[in-house]
Amino acid sequence: MRMIPFRLFTIGYEGKTVEKLLSALVYWEISVLIDVRHTAWSRKPGFSKSQLSMALENAGVQYVHLPQFGSPPQLRQRLYESEDWDKFAEVYCAYLASLDGAVEKALSPYQGKKVCFLCMEADAKRCHRSILAEELRKREIVFPPIHI
Repeated sequence: MRMIPFRLFTIGYEGKTVEKLLSALVYWEISVLIDVRHTAWSRKPGFSKSQLSMALENAGVQYVHLPQFGSPPQLRQRLYESEDWDKFAEVYCAYLASLDGAVEKALSPYQGKKVCFLCMEADAKRCHRSILAEELRKREIVFPPIHI
């Protein structure tokens, strides 16, 4: 399935309140927030799936959780143990490739909308969402992402 490239944003909630996150999404006119955490749960109040989706809905932003885009737990564990970011990126890219056409299928309903990927890490360079965004750019699914 060939997709028309669309604009993608990414954001991490580390160091933010729900209000600051919502403010950034409204500022950038984001219409869909895609949660790319494997598990949409957080110790930080307001950032678990049900609370976050309710806050987003009240702000006029659609919430979608795509756990298949999250880094699998065993892969994250290897990263914590080895601290080898390059190896993590390599294995995560292989994981994304194994999803075959599922990536395009999962994103196709959001073409033409302003989409933002959400994960925890404040620094996109140290988060799998930047790897995911770059892979999507290479596949010409998205334009170069904007990390907010």
